[in-house]
Amino acid sequence: MDTLKAQDREPVLPFNPAPHITDWLFEIGPMTGEGAIGWQDMDAWSRLTGIELDPWEARTLRRLSRSFVNQRWDARKDNCPEPRVQADEIAVRKKVEGQFAAMVAALGR
Repeated sequence: MDTLKAQDREPVLPFNPAPHITDWLFEIGPMTGEGAIGWQDMDAWSRLTGIELDPWEARTLRRLSRSFVNQRWDARKDNCPEPRVQADEIAVRKKVEGQFAAMVAALGR
């Protein structure tokens, strides 16, 4: 399996508009056992650290944790693309489709 770590490469990460959320996610732990973090985990962390979570922050932490767990399982498959590579391929495909549509429209004039 050809991994980023084996290639001594850093992942290309998307812009993070709320870095405090991802910091908290990894402080709490992105998962418990083999599953996503639960409400009780967040409540205990919140009480111990004195950080009061807004409802949207708590929901976001849960969603990120579930995504982390899902990606962890998907990454075990030999044919799993890097998450960022997959997103880049979709963006490129949309750009090419748009350019092709514009070209066909121009030829039809």
